[in-house]
Amino acid sequence: MRLRAAACLLAAVMGGAVAFAQPVTVPIPPRWLSGLPAPGAAPPPEGRARVGEEQLWAIVGREDRIVAEAKPACAIADLDPLEAIAAAAADAQIVIINEAHDSPRDRAFIADVAVRLAGLGFDTYAAETLTHPVAPRKPEDAPRLRDGWYAQEPVFGALLRAVQREGYTLAAYEDGLPAETGADFVDDINRREAAQASNLINRIFLDRRDAKVLIHVGYAHNDEEIARFPGSFLRPREVRWMARRLKDILGVDPLTIDQTMFAAERPGVCLSGAAPLPPGRDIYIGHPALAFDRNRPTWRSETGARVTEVPRRLKRAGERIVVEVRDVADPVDAIPVDRILIDPGEDIPLLLAPGRYKARAWLQSGGYTPDVAITVRPPPRPAAVSRVNIGATQD
Repeated sequence: MRLRAAACLLAAVMGGAVAFAQPVTVPIPPRWLSGLPAPGAAPPPEGRARVGEEQLWAIVGREDRIVAEAKPACAIADLDPLEAIAAAAADAQIVIINEAHDSPRDRAFIADVAVRLAGLGFDTYAAETLTHPVAPRKPEDAPRLRDGWYAQEPVFGALLRAVQREGYTLAAYEDGLPAETGADFVDDINRREAAQASNLINRIFLDRRDAKVLIHVGYAHNDEEIARFPGSFLRPREVRWMARRLKDILGVDPLTIDQTMFAAERPGVCLSGAAPLPPGRDIYIGHPALAFDRNRPTWRSETGARVTEVPRRLKRAGERIVVEVRDVADPVDAIPVDRILIDPGEDIPLLLAPGRYKARAWLQSGGYTPDVAITVRPPPRPAAVSRVNIGATQD
């Protein structure tokens, strides 16, 4: 298990992720910025502190400050990854796909998967971030900050909007109980995995045995293999991850997809090469290393977001600010469509799809600025070509 995933798992079973997953209040809690280092500070060493800090960097739009993790490269199959997943899911009832909790791009890919699976009859979306029941929603309802810790990140909000538009029922399955004081590390993992599987069964499959479910997890929860951790006795201790428990109890083999382990030159399905792919998941997706322009990830511009300057009325010289942008019709507790932390001396843009928005800035000195209207227009269309004269353009 990679160091970052192991640290994330340790934070979860020791109570760190459970604390993060509690419903949040509006406006931004002060602990957001208090959990981030001062400008220019070095990142903490690999471990629980690094995990928490990097999740915060993702939430405030600063993936450029996340220490890139070295991943083995994989060769990519010459086929569309979404079509490959759809083909594999054609006869599946359960699809379990994972994310790295500090990777909004993983969430964007899951949104694409959810849209594609909706056409195959998938009707329920369950996510680790949802720790409390979600009331039925209309497709146009804005997802709220209180939905969960990871859900506060804007790309996760876009994912929730996508599954709502597709008519999915949202289901919470996370174990909300804190780790037992003094309990063995492996026992705590197994307790959490068992609780997650039990919640999925009780909240979805007990009443709808034929439900077709997309389950969104972090890191190892979708591993179908039995993991073995070194123990203090004569034999290793065993961990059965949630996917394996669900498979054993329901008698249904899930389609499991990993997108956290491999790097690739372009997004795609990893192929077995000189070494076979590891067991535990059915499909491995490779993603390229992140690239940035003005501190923002370029993949977002490639998917249609337009670079938009922060309005001058929101900027403050010499002060750390957090700019949040919401759809003009969304309530103040809706998950923003974009959020960016800007430190003194930085000039960082917003990334917004064409539309009408309202923006506000949280100031380190305290409080919010008034809302400022933003309109992002579609890119100009290329000039039409005359049917009469190829070299001329129509007025």
